[in-house]
Amino acid sequence: YTTLFRSEKKIIRNQQRQQNEKGTKEKMRILIARPMVSMGNEMGFLPGDIDEKMRPWIQPIIDNLKLLIGQKQVDDLISDGTIELQPLQFIRGRSISNAFLIIDESQNTTPLEIKTIITRAGYHCKVVLTGDPAQIDRPYLGKLSNGLTYAADRMGKEDFTAVIPLTKCERGKMAARAAELL
Repeated sequence: YTTLFRSEKKIIRNQQRQQNEKGTKEKMRILIARPMVSMGNEMGFLPGDIDEKMRPWIQPIIDNLKLLIGQKQVDDLISDGTIELQPLQFIRGRSISNAFLIIDESQNTTPLEIKTIITRAGYHCKVVLTGDPAQIDRPYLGKLSNGLTYAADRMGKEDFTAVIPLTKCERGKMAARAAELL
């Protein structure tokens, strides 16, 4: 959560800076995806089109964006295609260029899934993996066997990558204390 919130803030600032610059530079898209892994029992079939089905999974990201830039700007960036929200399951086969690719909750991916995601990065693509290895909701994954940890261990020392562990809770005092005690 902390990582995603701060990543979104930095990316939005970069996007706004690019919009203020003069020139023919192509505007970077922000593609946000997350695994569709529920906490606990599955809810079953969700009615509606893909956007309506994705809403419960994407709502935490939209909530963070609203805190940062406001509802109107979020709506504008989504409607003009600057921000694209997508289920992680549909990323296979894509080549993503001129974009920030944010994978939220990446601790709920497997090493093979994270490889598939990172190998989608084309020219001028920045990949941001966020997550908390202590909050895994997927069976058979652990703190050391999930995609986030795998990517950080395998690629974290490359000259074009950075691993930034964040320790401060961006939620309230109760959430921070619960993370310590529970």
